[in-house]
Formats: sequence, structure tokens, C-alpha cells
Amino acid sequence: MNFPLPPAISAYKKAFKALLPTLSDVHLSLLRAHYDAPAHVATVQDLADKCGIPSWRTVNRQYGELAKRVLEEMGYEKPKNNDGSLWLLGIVFWYEGMSMYLRPEVVRAIEELGIVGRSHK
Repeated sequence: MNFPLPPAISAYKKAFKALLPTLSDVHLSLLRAHYDAPAHVATVQDLADKCGIPSWRTVNRQYGELAKRVLEEMGYEKPKNNDGSLWLLGIVFWYEGMSMYLRPEVVRAIEELGIVGRSHK
């Protein structure tokens, strides 16, 4: 199925809930660091620094893997934009000066599941 813009909050919530028991500490750290960033905006280097990951390339790979798992759980194919196909587009709005904007639907879903916010600390 082609990736719609945007999937519903309920679809993200269902996918994250199904995947939560199998998400790695790195995946959860990346989500939480991105959520905690001002206005939920961060670069891959920001996330690397905040999560103690030595390379932004590792962040890119891990965050892309997380996005792929979430989208596949929802039954979607790899999203495409003017730059080509990229799994990460499933959880972020792509770049403005290399900044990634966590999709509002993802923000709400992970809040409602307690992955972020007061309940995760």
C-alpha cells in the first residue's frame, strides 16, 4: 500500500503498541531524544549527541530501521519524495537545513502510549 500523508494517529499508535516489546533501547532513546528536542526538531547529529551514539550514520540507519518497522506494521511501502525513497519519511517530515520534524501523529501516538512524557522517566 502506498504511504499516505499523514497516516492517522490511531494507525501509528497501533503499530507502536505492537512493536513496543521488541523495540531496542537505541530505538526508544532516539524517539525520546527527538521528542524532547525543542519543538520535536533535531538533526541526526543532534540525536547522536543526545543518545551517546558515535556517528550520525548509525542514527540514520537505526532511525530508518525503526521507521521501516513501524510502516511495515501499518502495511505501507517505502515512502517517496523528491529525493527518492526513504523509510525515515514515515516518522519525520524531511529536512529544512538538515532538521527533521517528528510527525505530529507520531508525537501523539508515543505520548498516548507512554513511550515519552512523564511516564517514561
